[in-house]
Amino acid sequence: MKKTIFSVATLTALTGVSAVTANAEEVTVKSGDSLWSIAQAAGTTVADLKAENNLKSDLIHPGDVLSFNQTVEVSKDTYTVKAGDTLWAIGNEVGLSYQEIMTINNLNSDMIYPGQTLSLVASVEENTQTSETATVQEVEVAEEVQAEEVTQVEETQVEVVEEVEATETVEVQETGAYIVQKGDTLASISRATGVDVDTLKALNSLKSDMIFPDDVLVLTGEVPTTPAVEEVSEVEKIEVAVETVDQAAEKAEADRVAAEQAAVEKAEADRVAAEQAAVEKAEADRVAAEQAAARQAEADRQAAIKAEEERVAAQRAEEARIQAQKEQQRIAAQKAAEKREREAAAQKAAQQASQPVSQGNGNAYTIALNLSKGKSYVYGANSAYAVDCSSFAQQFMAQYKGKNIPRTTWAQRDAGTRVSNPQPGDLVFFNNYSHVGVYVGNGMMVDALNPSEGVGLRAVSYVHGYVDGYYRY
Repeated sequence: MKKTIFSVATLTALTGVSAVTANAEEVTVKSGDSLWSIAQAAGTTVADLKAENNLKSDLIHPGDVLSFNQTVEVSKDTYTVKAGDTLWAIGNEVGLSYQEIMTINNLNSDMIYPGQTLSLVASVEENTQTSETATVQEVEVAEEVQAEEVTQVEETQVEVVEEVEATETVEVQETGAYIVQKGDTLASISRATGVDVDTLKALNSLKSDMIFPDDVLVLTGEVPTTPAVEEVSEVEKIEVAVETVDQAAEKAEADRVAAEQAAVEKAEADRVAAEQAAVEKAEADRVAAEQAAARQAEADRQAAIKAEEERVAAQRAEEARIQAQKEQQRIAAQKAAEKREREAAAQKAAQQASQPVSQGNGNAYTIALNLSKGKSYVYGANSAYAVDCSSFAQQFMAQYKGKNIPRTTWAQRDAGTRVSNPQPGDLVFFNNYSHVGVYVGNGMMVDALNPSEGVGLRAVSYVHGYVDGYYRY
C-alpha cells in the first residue's frame, strides 16, 4: 500500500471544454425590463447584449428591439472573462469549481476582470515515489479568509491517505430512491432514510449540499470510500458563502440597473409631459393670436364701414348743399324775373294811366295816386299817414264818390255790387276777400299791400294768389 498526497481541488479530473452554439434571437423591451434581466432570461451576458446591439450604456426604452446570440465560445483550454462574470459562474459553465480555477491560474483571490484569459486545464506532476497511476497535486490555499473556522485550511495542506492497492466499499442497505420534497435538506433526508449525508452525495455525485424539489436521489449502491476530511465541508461553506456574495452582487447590479431604468423612464415621462405642455401652450398661444387677429380684422372692417358711411354722408350733404344752393339761385332768378316783369308791367300801366279817365268827382287814377302819397302800411291803421288795405279803400271811396263804405273787406264786399267789366274807381278783392285795392284801369291798381311794399301803384297781377272779383259802389 502506497501513500499519495492530494489537495482538495484535485478530487475532480480536469478536461478540455468544447464550444456550444445557439441561434440568434430578438426580444422587444417591455416596461420594467433591464439589460441584466434580459441577459438572464436569454442565457447571455449584459456585455454581450451591449456589444451585439452597439449600446454605449445600460439605458434601454420600452419598445426597443434587442438582438442576442446565445453562442458560448470557450476554447478547449482557456476562457476569456466577460463583464459580469464571477469565478463561481465560470466554474458552473465549464464544469469546474472556482477553487480549481484559482489553483490552475495561481490566483490568490477571486478577483477577475473583463478580458482576462483563464486556463481551464491543469498540468499533472507524478510523484516519483510511486508507480501507480494516481496523481499528486499540491494546492496552497493562500487567500486570507476572515472566518476563523477556515484558518486551518489556509495554513496547512490536506493530506489524504489513499490505499491505492485496494478500494474499500461501503455497503448500503437497499432502500430504493427518494424524491426531494420542498423544504428537504440532505440532513433531513439522511435522518429519514438512515443514509448519511456523505454517502448520499457520493451515490448521487453531488459536489455541494444544494438540492431541489423533484430531484431523485439514489439511496443504494456501492460507494468508493473517500476520506471525509473535516476541512472539505469548510471549503464547501466557503463556496456557498462566495455563491451568496455573487448572488448579492448580481442582485445589487440588478437593483442598480432597475433604478437606472426607472430613472430613464421617469425622465422620458417628464420629457413627454414637458413636450405635451409645450405643444398645448403653443396651441393655446396660436388660438389666442388667431382670435386677436380676427378681432383686430373685425375692428378694422367696422372702422372701414364707418369711414365709408361718413364719406357717403359727407358726399350726400355736399350734394344737398349744392342742390339747395341751386334751388336758392333758381328762386332768386325767378324772383328777379318776376320783379322785372312787375316793373315792366308797372311801367306800362303808368304809361297807359297817363291818359286820364273821367269818372265821378274826378280822375280815379289821380285821386288814388295822390291819396297814397305820404302814407305807409300799418295793419289796422286809418289816418292821413298810416293805413291798411281796407282803410285806404274807405278813404278813396269817400273822396272819389263821397260815399262812406264799411271798414272791413268782407263788409265792403257786401256793400258793393259785383261787376264783370271793371272800370276805374271799382274795388278789386283778392284771396277770399282778405285784401282789397282801388282799380284805376288798364290792369293797374293802387293799394296798401304790406309793410315792405307799402302804399302805391302796381299791377293787379302783382298780388300773389287769385282775384275774387270787382265791385262797384
